[in-house]
Amino acid sequence: IEQVSQELRWSGTSDDLYWVAGAYYFREQIDYDMRSHFQSSSIGLGPNGEIPFALPEQYRTMMATDHLTNSAALFGQVEWRFTEAWELILGVRYTQEDKEYLRRVSYNVARVPSADNLVSVGRVNPTNGRPAQRFLRADSTTPLRADWDNVSWKVGLNFHLTDRTMLYGSVSTGFKGGTFSGSSLILPEPLADPADPELLTASELGIKTTLLEGRLRFNAAVFHYDYEDLQIFSTVRTSSGDNSSILDNISKARVDGVDVDIAWQPLAGLTLGLAIGYMDGEYVDFISEGRDFSGSDLVNAPDLTVTGRI
Repeated sequence: IEQVSQELRWSGTSDDLYWVAGAYYFREQIDYDMRSHFQSSSIGLGPNGEIPFALPEQYRTMMATDHLTNSAALFGQVEWRFTEAWELILGVRYTQEDKEYLRRVSYNVARVPSADNLVSVGRVNPTNGRPAQRFLRADSTTPLRADWDNVSWKVGLNFHLTDRTMLYGSVSTGFKGGTFSGSSLILPEPLADPADPELLTASELGIKTTLLEGRLRFNAAVFHYDYEDLQIFSTVRTSSGDNSSILDNISKARVDGVDVDIAWQPLAGLTLGLAIGYMDGEYVDFISEGRDFSGSDLVNAPDLTVTGRI
């Protein structure tokens, strides 16, 4: 994996205004090789590309993939203290991203005794009575390309209740670029269709306060996330009847949660901290292979997290 990134910022302040503007560039090149060596009595390649099932020999596969990502963005944010107590935050970001994907797959059968020992297409597999299947080769010699652009934004409002206590609220959007799924050897057809970009709308209300002459800090927030086209790994069935896992999109998901963070300094040089998080996440609209998983719990979203620190 080779990466390069660069961000340039230009910022300034006045009595009641802070602003920042900038540009960002990211490039990533991933070269991935996977070699597999199987010895099985149930899988092998026939002379016409079929799977004979009854071949007690070996076959090897090699998959090489190249992923290239280019991403560029322009962004800006303004924080305006329009009264002694109130502050308005406005931000915007434009992102343009393109990805290129190339996959090369080769199969090599070792020590095949003779063509007479192979079950040809149209024959029935003598071991299980099923028809022999043709192995769909996933060779790709033409790079696949896709590009996306997005405008994300943020609107926030801060209320300074006192010099040491602030209430705030914000609504912001986020963007995660699409990508090609290239981890499967047996999946030729969906590769040309990348996963769509993931979009997020996040709402948050919170409080930040400092007490006991600065020795106690208390922060708390409630938040709500709405996902569209959430990217997850999903099982799909290929035209050859095989199942394979690819990165796919589901229509909608949501997360509701609460975060609390407390830091206390009872003695000079000693700080005790406690962070508690609660999340309730579910798939709102998720149908895969004809099955409805709507209402299921969101993965990687634990209900309760607790962290202590000294």
